[in-house]
Amino acid sequence: MAIIIPRDLGNHFNPDSPVERAEFEGFASDVPNTKGMITAVKNGDVNPATGAVVNMTAQSQRAAKLFRPVFLAKLNQLPNLSGVFFPTPDEMSEAFMANPSRSGRTQVEIFRPGDAGANQRIDVWSFKDNNDSDTESWPAPTIRVREGQLVHSVLSNSHGAHTIHHHGIEPTAVNDGVGHLTMEIGGHFDGEDGGTGPGGEYIYQWRAAEAGTYFYHCHRNTTLHFELGMYGMLIIDPPAPVGAGIQAPYADGGPGYTRVENSATRYDKETFWVVDDIDISWRNLDKSFGIQTTNGQPPALFTGGFQNIPSGGLNDFHPDFFVVTGVTVGTNGVLEVPSAAQIDRNEALPTLYNFIRPSILAGQKLLVRALNASYCTTVWRFPVSVDGTVTAVDARTLGHSANGFGSYSEPFRLSDLPSDQFGFRQFELSTAQRWDILIDTAGVGTHEVLVEFRHWLNYNEVLHTARLPIIVTG
Repeated sequence: MAIIIPRDLGNHFNPDSPVERAEFEGFASDVPNTKGMITAVKNGDVNPATGAVVNMTAQSQRAAKLFRPVFLAKLNQLPNLSGVFFPTPDEMSEAFMANPSRSGRTQVEIFRPGDAGANQRIDVWSFKDNNDSDTESWPAPTIRVREGQLVHSVLSNSHGAHTIHHHGIEPTAVNDGVGHLTMEIGGHFDGEDGGTGPGGEYIYQWRAAEAGTYFYHCHRNTTLHFELGMYGMLIIDPPAPVGAGIQAPYADGGPGYTRVENSATRYDKETFWVVDDIDISWRNLDKSFGIQTTNGQPPALFTGGFQNIPSGGLNDFHPDFFVVTGVTVGTNGVLEVPSAAQIDRNEALPTLYNFIRPSILAGQKLLVRALNASYCTTVWRFPVSVDGTVTAVDARTLGHSANGFGSYSEPFRLSDLPSDQFGFRQFELSTAQRWDILIDTAGVGTHEVLVEFRHWLNYNEVLHTARLPIIVTG
């Protein structure tokens, strides 16, 4: 029977190959990560001049495959690694550098529908802004930078191993934050993951190359850690025109500028509609759920087993309720007003509730940044009373000549979408997809946008509908 390498299904494992066997064994017992690869190079397991593997380990194999000799030489010149901090191998310094700082992870409480007394609190994981010691919120605090900046995102860990992956950004491989490939930052203050002692820290380096709506999340045990809440918005703002009176990066909520094709266009207000689904039972899973293991068996006998998988595997997901940007959606689909008891447990709720119920004056422009952070496919239905321009999809500005796609795309109006029999224009977002919509036409009154959560296996089954208001005053 052929043996399959679990991280690379379809490629048969040859146990007689020392290279493949070292990589196979290492995947379960010695997960490749940036610190391990740097150590392998400095220990002489990889020849920095040629890239040849001297000692077959998972770390040396990955370093040899991932890095060119010129970069291996740079790794070899780094100072000796000590303690819990290790350097960014290709670190640069520029005058316009931005330095967001995050610690992972913290816990924030949210609430089931109808739980005004905060008696059935649900913990979600989040990142905390190290520059703000008072507020803990979910989704995690926004990382917001100006287009063109060199960014250093500092992650400090004290609770288990985590990463930051800046979704949609294209950094060097060591800064991508993808678990089991490069970066895993350990943290063992609480004895989690079988260890004790201090946590870890790393500086992720990346360039804010193109303005748009991104997000960041833990990529160590992605399926579970994303569902547990380890994500936040990442916004790259275009520079404001000369004399605009404000400068990027702009404050969450506006005013600010977004790009329409090649032009910086002002908006008056902004909202983040981040939709998510919550399966309470996943809070009880082992935190290593989903990570492959040999279960103590020799590699040749590996059967593709996982740790602590329920009977339904990774499809055993049944959301108990739904949220929008951290605010609970009621059983009637309306966003629930935070109660005094809930606010006592989560001080960020009033601000989030008002933020996702934008109120604008007639004639003002509202920028909606829509993100599907749920595992459901979501159908977004805008009433015909609201119109605006879809300016970007997945952080790529439509019609923007500088990004190389200008000849193949152009912005379009919501009114260009077909309307259904109930007078709604709709589009779909699957997991991690984003649309930027600049609303510029809406009559005085309250306009409800409907977001349908469709079953991830049975698309025709609508699990719930959220009702998101745009309030226009005279």
